Amino acid sequence: MTSQAKTNVLNLEELQEQLNHVVFDHIDTALNWERAQSKLQPLYSQAVAYFKETVEQNDGAIPKENSHWMLFMHIASRLVYFENLIKQNMSASLDEASLDQITEGYVAAAKILPNCQSDYNEEYFNEINKSLQQLTEGKAAVEKVSAPLSECLQTFYRYIN
Repeated sequence: MTSQAKTNVLNLEELQEQLNHVVFDHIDTALNWERAQSKLQPLYSQAVAYFKETVEQNDGAIPKENSHWMLFMHIASRLVYFENLIKQNMSASLDEASLDQITEGYVAAAKILPNCQSDYNEEYFNEINKSLQQLTEGKAAVEKVSAPLSECLQTFYRYIN
């Protein structure tokens, strides 16, 4: 099932619903990491492709701030976080390159989260930091900074390229 509409606008409500199902069914409830990865990867790829296509259609310019992109970044942050959480949990031992890659993913997930000061996002931000600290045995943490949406969009673009 795809969340792409005929007008080349990603159906964010559907994407969020699909993400919620993956998290609930395969991470929160069952801890089925392989199944979660197989369901999450297409959603992540779809969001990345949509964002890259939008930037390309705007002659390389990051999209302007609006409610669509605010919601997109909330979802993108969760996609990045859960993709890296799955990678971390699917491996019995991580080499240094994998550890660095997952660390970078957690940091990106935190930095692309708009309005991390809100109660809902603060709880999620704390979850990202907890995972990062577990991964790095307490050696790394992300400072809570409520960046403007334009900065979140730029950070996401750098992360996926």
